[in-house]
Amino acid sequence: MKKLLLLSLVAFYICVLLLVNSCDKDIEKVPLNIHVQGLVLQTSDDGFTYSGNVPPEGTNFTIKSSKTLSKITVDSVVYLDENGLPQPSGYWGDISISPSGESFLSNIHIRENTSGRNRTITLKYGRANEYCLIHLLQYQ
Repeated sequence: MKKLLLLSLVAFYICVLLLVNSCDKDIEKVPLNIHVQGLVLQTSDDGFTYSGNVPPEGTNFTIKSSKTLSKITVDSVVYLDENGLPQPSGYWGDISISPSGESFLSNIHIRENTSGRNRTITLKYGRANEYCLIHLLQYQ
């Protein structure tokens, strides 16, 4: 009886150790591949984060990616519609997204900055472990 109890405890501890070990693995993060036309962006972390400057008078550019736009932040405010999806238009500009084969094409128009201060815009494409962030600075 004691041997059965000891074997049961050993089996239980082995199962717990295997479970904890398998849950401890990191999920591999993958940078999302994007193609930008009409704006110069730089990256220094293998494609997870891009940055660029937008002229004060505004601009138009396009982004093609394998995942769609998932978040828009302007001056630290997240823009979502009533369904919790990115709200693609506001005082800062407009974004229209259309499917393009197996990818998505975002036509982006940033309006003139007449606020009297610098404007920051962050666009997130993708979700979870496959994504990229685009940080834009528009001077006043």
